[in-house]
Order: sequence, then structure tokens, then C-alpha cells
Amino acid sequence: VGGLGLDLETAGQPLGQKAALQAVRSGRALPMPYIMLRAQLLTDGEIIDAQLVSLQDVLLYEIKALAKSGEVSELYFLAQTGEYLDLN
Repeated sequence: VGGLGLDLETAGQPLGQKAALQAVRSGRALPMPYIMLRAQLLTDGEIIDAQLVSLQDVLLYEIKALAKSGEVSELYFLAQTGEYLDLN
């Protein structure tokens, strides 16, 4: 993914609430509301799930959105920078 060598077919491990809070406080992840706003701008539907996951030592926000068409899509953002990872 984006030159990072990440394989998103391999499920990332969701971080628990305590670990996610620690990641935000230490600067390893942006606050989730910031990422949710960015994700909302990229979809015509509603956000139905969001989690911070660790994949090969990289923190990602995995956002699931339900489009008006009924299709569910997954959006990925680098947690530390908020950069959207365009996988299409």
C-alpha cells in the first residue's frame, strides 16, 4: 500500500481503547474524530464502523462506510498523519 509494503488482505489487529488512547497521546495516531471527518468527505453515505488497527507495526484507521446504494466500502488512513490510502 502506497509504498509502505502493507498487505491489507492480512487482517490488522484492532487496538483496545486503552492502547488507542495511548497511541493518540503519544502522537502515534491522530484523534478519531479528525479521521471520521476526513472519511465523511470521501463517501456519500454514513460511517458504520471505525477502528484503529495495527498492521505490520503501522497504525491505520479502518473506516467502513455504507453508501446510499447499499454497498459497504472500507477506507484506510495512516493513523499518524491522516493520509488517505487510495486502494482503487
